[in-house]
Amino acid sequence: MGHKKTIFFYLLCAVNATIAMQRTARVFDAEELVKQDIGEKTKELARLLYGWYVPGISEIKLECALWNAFDVLLFHEHSARIKFFDFLREVKSPDKSAKLFIAQEMPVVHFEGDALPPIMCAWVLGKLSAEQVIGTVNGHIDCLGGPSDVKDFYRALVRVTFDSKIMSKTCRLHKKKIEAVDRYRAAGAPTYLVGHCAPELRTVLNQKAPGLLEKFDKVLFSSDCVGVNSETQFNADFWYSQLEKTGVCSLH
Repeated sequence: MGHKKTIFFYLLCAVNATIAMQRTARVFDAEELVKQDIGEKTKELARLLYGWYVPGISEIKLECALWNAFDVLLFHEHSARIKFFDFLREVKSPDKSAKLFIAQEMPVVHFEGDALPPIMCAWVLGKLSAEQVIGTVNGHIDCLGGPSDVKDFYRALVRVTFDSKIMSKTCRLHKKKIEAVDRYRAAGAPTYLVGHCAPELRTVLNQKAPGLLEKFDKVLFSSDCVGVNSETQFNADFWYSQLEKTGVCSLH
């Protein structure tokens, strides 16, 4: 009897878990599903700069380039990102008269705890396309002084960051998270995907994992959001309210 009771208990737990899953919508953040592969990003950066990638040699050359541009080494990823963000904050508007013309309209958007520069906020909110951002930043680089090799490094870093074709090569999917999406769907629970994502990420995800976006009842990126202003805070309440505006009546 003891074994039968144990088996019955586990079956009951499984049934209860399934029922609970059916009643609860699951909201996935895009950052849970997609991550940038730094190794692949390094390779693409080297190919843009030198036309080739050789393990070891390319990394050393990139470290020198990064040191010349930002006074940080390549393996200090967070420091390099902060320096790059600081550089992007200096990008002028197209008429070169002031900071990015939409800076005052942008909410504060964070990536892994760091506030994005206004031009990146404009990108993830769909105000500027990737090509517009690349063109604007390259125009700013053209007006800078300094060595040409440093400018070339800036241009390559901008291309690696914003170009959707390169993004599709450097991003990696979390298979376990995608398996979790499948489990929720199998249990009949609504699933939603949200995130601070530029429109180009849809193309990337469709290339990397055809059919992935169709697994969700609703996909809502920051570039799709309405009523976003400088006071907007991208927290759970914001995403819930946005999903409700798009026709999702209840998340609980």
